[in-house]
Amino acid sequence: MLIAEFLIDGEQYDFFLFKEEDAPIATKRFVDLVNANVYDNWVVEFMVEDGMIKIGPQKEFVPYAERPMTRVDFDVKPHKYGFLSFVGADPYNVSDRLVIMLDTEEASHYDSVCAPIGMIATNHHVKINSIEKGQIIEKITINDYPEEEIFARKPAFI
Repeated sequence: MLIAEFLIDGEQYDFFLFKEEDAPIATKRFVDLVNANVYDNWVVEFMVEDGMIKIGPQKEFVPYAERPMTRVDFDVKPHKYGFLSFVGADPYNVSDRLVIMLDTEEASHYDSVCAPIGMIATNHHVKINSIEKGQIIEKITINDYPEEEIFARKPAFI
């Protein structure tokens, strides 16, 4: 099972990536961007209280016009608390920016959240609320673990 391990200001946050058949475009796109080190040194742009955490590039590193776009996965599961997703200008223009949903109600009707990638590990649900604006993603790594090794941390949703 694929887990994206985010290192944000020295703290690790783990996200279970959706299976390729559940979100094929977004999952593959995210893995490719991580492998290309695109997200290194990205910054937490803002955190909407009880709503979402938005992560984007530091402007001097990646100009908006030069960032890659991705396509949308249609017929995916509805967004909910703990989802890691691509976000864009609208549901049909998805950028490489990331958002972490912290509220199921907000997630279910937020128009610009359009391509789900994965969901936070159960043991990191409380910790994710400690992320603050201005913190930096030092590194994201993707590891493939046997399911039996990480079963207790796997959200029931996945």
